Amino acid sequence: MKRLLSLLLAAVILLSFGTAGFAASGDMHWSDALVTYLEREEDFSAQPYNDGTGWYIGYGCACVPEDWPDGITREEAEQQLKDLLDIFNEDVNAFLRRNGISVNQAQFDAMCAMTYNFGPNWMNQKNRLPSYLIQGLENFTEQEIASAFATWSHFNGEIHGGLLRRRIAEANLFLYGDYSFSYSGWSWLLTNANGGEQESDIYLYRTGEHYLTLPRATRAGYQFSGWQRSDGQMLYDGDTVTGNLSVGALWSVLPEADRTESGDAPAGEERVFQPADPEEETADAGLLAQREEPLVLPRKFPDVSPQSWYAAYVNDLTDRGILNGYEDGTFRPRSSVTWGEALKLILRAAGFPERSAPEGGHWASGYRSFAVGRQYIAYGSVNDLNAVITRDEISALCAAALELRGSETGASPFDDTEAPDTVALYEAGILEGSLEDGKRLFKGSDNITRAEISAVLARMGDYVDEHFVFVSGQRASIDPNLRRNPYDSTLFQADAAGRLNYLDDSQLVRRGIDVSYYQGDIDWERVAADGIDFAIIRCGFRGYGTEGRMHVDENFYDNMRGARAAGLDVGVYFFSQAVTVAEAKEEAAMALELLRGFELQYPVVFDWEQVNSAGSRTASPNWKMVCDCIDAFCAEISAAGYTPMAYFNKAMSYLRLDMERVQAYDGWLAWYNTNMDFLYDFQMWQYSSTGSVDGIKGNVDMNICLKQY
Repeated sequence: MKRLLSLLLAAVILLSFGTAGFAASGDMHWSDALVTYLEREEDFSAQPYNDGTGWYIGYGCACVPEDWPDGITREEAEQQLKDLLDIFNEDVNAFLRRNGISVNQAQFDAMCAMTYNFGPNWMNQKNRLPSYLIQGLENFTEQEIASAFATWSHFNGEIHGGLLRRRIAEANLFLYGDYSFSYSGWSWLLTNANGGEQESDIYLYRTGEHYLTLPRATRAGYQFSGWQRSDGQMLYDGDTVTGNLSVGALWSVLPEADRTESGDAPAGEERVFQPADPEEETADAGLLAQREEPLVLPRKFPDVSPQSWYAAYVNDLTDRGILNGYEDGTFRPRSSVTWGEALKLILRAAGFPERSAPEGGHWASGYRSFAVGRQYIAYGSVNDLNAVITRDEISALCAAALELRGSETGASPFDDTEAPDTVALYEAGILEGSLEDGKRLFKGSDNITRAEISAVLARMGDYVDEHFVFVSGQRASIDPNLRRNPYDSTLFQADAAGRLNYLDDSQLVRRGIDVSYYQGDIDWERVAADGIDFAIIRCGFRGYGTEGRMHVDENFYDNMRGARAAGLDVGVYFFSQAVTVAEAKEEAAMALELLRGFELQYPVVFDWEQVNSAGSRTASPNWKMVCDCIDAFCAEISAAGYTPMAYFNKAMSYLRLDMERVQAYDGWLAWYNTNMDFLYDFQMWQYSSTGSVDGIKGNVDMNICLKQY
């Protein structure tokens, strides 16, 4: 069921590199957990077999039958599997290097699993998953990424259940670091185009959530009418995902007048707007008050005068890719704005990425689905995306997209409306209205022009930059009460080996690593000689299973003694899965007991992390309780005379934790990047999980500390 390299090709590749296990310095390497997974999924065969695509043996490795007259042992088969993984390991690393992509260990293992199953050809950038990686995963939803995995579930042109389960397991590993390789959490949608064409015939959706954007199909001479379930009911955007489904496309014959030369319905922005008014608009500011004389600007559109009040807005928004013109090169500033345009423009100005149009659907339907999913508009409330939108409707949509929930003062500055959304937007500096005979008017029932909305969009962008931050595909409000990042982001610079420094002579900078049993035996003298100043060493951990047993890290004592003997400063961390305050105190007590006889120069870190694996006790945490656990652990550590520290990543800090409570302690940020854009204060930064340090085999976490301990 695989398309692996032939044995001859494997031999050629091995010869070309000399020996296996040859990843370039700084490259990533598959984990032992991946080997366990592949052995679980591949049926072991001691004798050669032919599945119709070729001869295989052991754990699905291609072979020449005559070379194995006595069969193969499990030990030999495992080594054979690892040898092939070493080859594919380099293929994945080469793809990542070529495209400047950084992934974590779980994502790398998922890519190696795909390569073991299909060979390296799946990484062709024309395919969806590698294309997503190249464009940046942050631009795609978890559903889109999981569906890109599911596409690789076919055998002999048909969807194969075993392959589909593997793709789901690998998607869970890629998205959530789920090393249990579970198949849970997703339902599949099988689509039959019934004579039409479609991007894929299988999609994954999170069970219990909604079909926010259903796929579309196309067929020459026909209009796509939707997906019909086997019970005859239609499946709609916004329906709840209750389980696996199979659907078929419904088609209606397209009238001749609506067909293009290819037989398809016409598409594109040009059919959305009203015809352009040839008269140049120079004075009517619509939603705006009077302003100073504009700067002299380049003329990007023949119908936008550089002297017009809106030219600066249009130029800026065009440069940012939010606004564009027509195929004839005009902008048409006085044309009315439609619902489709408004959805796209407002969502893009609010900071959200572009939403692609499903095949055969309205060009703005992806934006409508996204707005419904975030409850900016009600499901079914906008059926005609070509309808002209009013100012009142624009106001409601803008306020929802910016999460402005009504006025703070309650007093309306407008003489013709007291709408809370409109008042809130005025107070935020986004809407101004127009002054007529001493009155400030909003004219909510009027349409809005493309010139007018350009001003609204520009002001929205300024508001978003000041009030929001984006992480993990979600948007979070910036908390003005938190201590801000005090460092100059431009001074963080990585050297040729990928090690980070902070180029400020007035700032103490120390380089460090954090280690546990997984790094194996460490030559600490070589570590110290390789420019490492400190080590944060795991002392213990709690399992993520139901019972949550606590364990001492097997290498804790050796690592502590070795690091100190080599002259390194040390701190410790406890990997927590606490779900109650009592458990957090229990973990602190264990850490303090393990520290007897040791002197620390660095903090004792509470490393609470969410584990999404099936059966995990922290899969659906109570985040208030997590903060309670941070307080409980750190209070015990502080009372014992040590410096406590809390570990967190960007998603936890922006979306989950009460950072006012967390900032009572020093912070250890986990953000695997050398570009610093974190907003809040921290003292130590874990910037890589794939570092290379002399004296340590394999990857190690790299850190930079900016506080004198």
